[in-house]
Amino acid sequence: MNVRPAPPVVPAPLIAALRDHLDAEIAVMRRLLAASETKQKAIIAGDRPGLERALADERAPNDDAARLRKVRDRLLAGLATTLGLPAAGLTLTRILAALPSADRQGLTSRQADLIGVLERLRACNERNLLLIRHSLGFVHDLLGVLLGQPAGEPSYDQRGTAGSPSERGRLVDIAG
Repeated sequence: MNVRPAPPVVPAPLIAALRDHLDAEIAVMRRLLAASETKQKAIIAGDRPGLERALADERAPNDDAARLRKVRDRLLAGLATTLGLPAAGLTLTRILAALPSADRQGLTSRQADLIGVLERLRACNERNLLLIRHSLGFVHDLLGVLLGQPAGEPSYDQRGTAGSPSERGRLVDIAG
């Protein structure tokens, strides 16, 4: 007869600490998402002071996220010990799978909320990165035009024909 071992009993304060921690992580990630969305609006609008404010507003949630990372590591170590799981590579999904169903209440929805916020944050940060790269590429190309440096594509001379790089005029002559 195959008897399945009963799941380990996890102390209620440890489950409560996990719930509280997930709530804190979700709140911090939402603050980071809001800051990232504000940065995006400032980048699109070319609002440098707005971008600087958004970057400054992002510091506190980043500090909170770093603090929560340390708390999470300690919490995961405690849960790993209690559940008899290896601490290396321990994920929330593995923890939830090892918990008795009564202890999973509320944790799975928090996990889904956290994953959703993290996915939105990742997507927003990727868009911001794309916008910044595009802006820097534009600045690079513009500086090349101003300084008369070839951009790899033929450009037109004053007659309207494609000339060689040595024949092209500069908009700015930094040599004097």
